[in-house]
Parts: sequence; structure tokens; C-alpha cells
Amino acid sequence: MILKVVVQACTQIAEAWALKKFIHGNINHRNTYLLDGMKVRIGNLNLGSQKKEFVIENDMDFKAPETYMKVFKPKENPGVDIWALGCLCYFLCTSNMPFKGPIRTIQRRVEHDHPVPISAFYS
Repeated sequence: MILKVVVQACTQIAEAWALKKFIHGNINHRNTYLLDGMKVRIGNLNLGSQKKEFVIENDMDFKAPETYMKVFKPKENPGVDIWALGCLCYFLCTSNMPFKGPIRTIQRRVEHDHPVPISAFYS
């Protein structure tokens, strides 16, 4: 089931990149919906395309390191969505985030630590 959710989420984001020409920038477990028939929908697709500036919101656990390291403008790089999809996949497998804590703690952990490995059951 997790693989099905992740594949559908990735497909929707890829279509948004290709067809709508925008990067979501706020993928997380709060805007990923499981509908009837095991259909997955990523919410806030229109909101993402309308943001002029990237806003760091409450879901820092899903934000790519580049967003708070100011390496580039997040809305110009699909890597922020790839990172968030990876965090979503990790969350679905473990019910935890790969890196948790306040922003400074997350920054340090992303740069220096490794997340707890996912169970071999998902390999």
C-alpha cells in the first residue's frame, strides 16, 4: 500500500512540474489525501504556483535543507519536492520523520546525522 501511495504522489508532482510548470514546495502528510478506491491526492497544488516567495511554515520536517540554508530560491528547484516526497515515504513507513526538532536542530541533524533506518520489511 505504501508503494502505491508514493507512486501516485510522485506521478502527481511530476505532472504538476510538466504541465503546470511549477514546483509545489509544501508537500507533507497534512496535504496528502487518501480517497475512495485507494486514490491519492496531493493538496495545495494551486497555492504552490501562486506563491511569490517561499514561506517556511510549520512543517519544517518536510523542508529540503536548501530552503533554510538559502542555497537557492526553492520555487526554482524541484529538489525541494523530491526531498519532501522522500520524507513522506519515510513517514509512511515509520510514522516518524527522518529528522525532528526545532529548525536549528533539524539543520544540524540533516548535515551530520543519518535517519533511523527503515525496517527491512519495506526493502
